[in-house]
Amino acid sequence: SSIFKICPTLNRLFLSTRVTNSHALQAYSSWGFTPDYSKTQTIHKMDPLHWTSLEYNAMHCKTLQQAAITILG
Repeated sequence: SSIFKICPTLNRLFLSTRVTNSHALQAYSSWGFTPDYSKTQTIHKMDPLHWTSLEYNAMHCKTLQQAAITILG
């Protein structure tokens, strides 16, 4: 969430994690990340059987921005 304190005009954030990392997938989902169905995985030659790409869109979700305010003031 601190990235939004550093770059408050940031609109989108992407990350990747293993498809078997259920704890990370659950955490990212609870923070507002959604599956990224764009060409990100093919551009980076990520194997979709092993990796998933996620997107946080600040225009649709404010969870991380609110956490940055709460935690960092």
